[in-house]
Amino acid sequence: MNTDSKFHFICDYQTKKVIRDCNLKPTEVKKEVQPWLYAYNVNTGFDDDDDDDEGDYTTTTKVGKWMLFVSPEYVNSVWQKIKNAIEDGHLWNSKVSTIEPSNKSHAIMIYTKDYTDLPDVIKVLDYLETSGIKSANSVIKYKTDRQTYAGVYAGGKQRPWIYSSDTVRQQKQ
Repeated sequence: MNTDSKFHFICDYQTKKVIRDCNLKPTEVKKEVQPWLYAYNVNTGFDDDDDDDEGDYTTTTKVGKWMLFVSPEYVNSVWQKIKNAIEDGHLWNSKVSTIEPSNKSHAIMIYTKDYTDLPDVIKVLDYLETSGIKSANSVIKYKTDRQTYAGVYAGGKQRPWIYSSDTVRQQKQ
């Protein structure tokens, strides 16, 4: 992760204060300069420390993410909605890809802390739908960080997601 603060929106949702604002839009930053813009809040920090006492983060993490793919025409407004939702405490952490001429869409990852916490995974999906971040007729997928670190991507031998927005509610126990 690029630690240059200009690419990070950081807030404290408990005090409703923006600690570090990032007014850059995904369509204004080229991938070769910075591949991702980040948004997160300090109260639920994104702990990706590999020196964890529990072992290697790549094998112990339960972090996962809903994956949205948004056209350049809409990505700036969707990203602003996500930043507002993080500031208000509705979402945890997120990132959005920046401009890459060969891609026709921007990837947006909306993270949850624990992919095994199905009620929370569904709660985040519900928010994405009711807030208009996810369009009603689109199907999105949920992938674990373990899958990402293991190199599981579309086009490979393994399915690169564990939940789908059109079926995840049926899995709730």
